[in-house]
Amino acid sequence: MELVQRYFLPKFGKSKIKAQDDKLIIEHKNITGQYTREFLYSEIDPNYIKGKSGDNGWSYMGVFFVIFSIIVSLSFKTFNTFHLKFTIPIFLLLCAVVCFLMLLVKREWISFCSKNGNFAFVIIRPNSPKNKDIVDFLISRIREADNI
Repeated sequence: MELVQRYFLPKFGKSKIKAQDDKLIIEHKNITGQYTREFLYSEIDPNYIKGKSGDNGWSYMGVFFVIFSIIVSLSFKTFNTFHLKFTIPIFLLLCAVVCFLMLLVKREWISFCSKNGNFAFVIIRPNSPKNKDIVDFLISRIREADNI
């Protein structure tokens, strides 16, 4: 079974979780690097963490729009047109407000740790139809390996 998760912010990344019969392979790629990790199911703690959180990538975009609006407003001070002086920076600030409001949109996740307490991997939107099967498979394999 394989699950691919893509995310836009902050680093345009993609995570691929490959659940095989005896082990789990996590491949992660973004614009700054890539890594691959392998786990035996017996190495993963059967107790997992569920939660909901906002996407922090939107705050990066909001800060970008605020800084860009300041730069635009300072660079157009010499012009006397209303459009350049006020409309563009106000539009950019409204984009920043929308980005900051997007932090209020919560998404579900489920996180797994290794038995030594280190973070192993996370699955975003575990209750979606395409993710539910692999989450159930992983939980059953991890619990099965823990009972052996």
